[in-house]
Amino acid sequence: MSVPAAELMQRHPGASGEWVNFYDDDDVIAYPLQPLGEAYRKSVRDVCVKLNGLFTWTPMVHPFYWADDRVMEPMAKPLAPGQVGRYDDSFEVRAFGDNMTRWGTPSVLIETGPWPSRAPDEPLVQLNFVALATALDALASRRAARADVARYESIPENDSSGLVYLLLKGVGLFGADGRPFTADVGISVNRAVRDSDKGPQLVHVGRVEELGDLRVLGALESVDGSGLLAVPLSGPGAKEGDTVHLPEPKQHTLQLGQPAELMLLKPLEKASTYRVERIIRFDR
Repeated sequence: MSVPAAELMQRHPGASGEWVNFYDDDDVIAYPLQPLGEAYRKSVRDVCVKLNGLFTWTPMVHPFYWADDRVMEPMAKPLAPGQVGRYDDSFEVRAFGDNMTRWGTPSVLIETGPWPSRAPDEPLVQLNFVALATALDALASRRAARADVARYESIPENDSSGLVYLLLKGVGLFGADGRPFTADVGISVNRAVRDSDKGPQLVHVGRVEELGDLRVLGALESVDGSGLLAVPLSGPGAKEGDTVHLPEPKQHTLQLGQPAELMLLKPLEKASTYRVERIIRFDR
């Protein structure tokens, strides 16, 4: 017995998860699994819940698990740990969703931003499906009217003023005169469709989006650039651990809008000589 299942790991290498068994003492067809044997004790986490509802104190409790926040919340949180926030919900006259609510139409507004993976579609689809199904069920069953507002207000507000895919913090750059200086580099990634021999393909294109003091920006990944230099990639064959010689630093400057094909270099004792610490490369 393994979690995730071996068949799932074959299709999704690196996947992780756990087996959580929710049960209510009044439910005659749900019960703790760990007492069934050593394999279950190692693989299953039993969680006893007392469901709310008209029939939840009877053996008819079984259909109510999916409508209970104490079951749904721990199932949804692992999909986006630490990544759920809320916006200022003051009325905004320019916002389409706010005006729908003012017209008397109940609305569910869910915004999902970038996902910290090169191929974000699958995890975002999972996250949106769980969020929408839970929200629509709450509206249809009128559970939304009984929702605890304090739980919503406990969600931290999204206070970021911008987001980039990758942020190089305090990294060295070469100026137009060849002299080094320190700045932050913000890299954005956008999806694009490219034609290929196999037909249209979705690619992820990285660009140098921001240069300067970027302390107000959030990032899916931040890299401490202390003691490193960021320069354009020297060629398709460059790899981490290589030694490179840059006798003309002014020929290795970064420009806004250029492709995010970069090397992070660490200076060596020999003048103008560096070791490649990291290659940053995206699709074209």
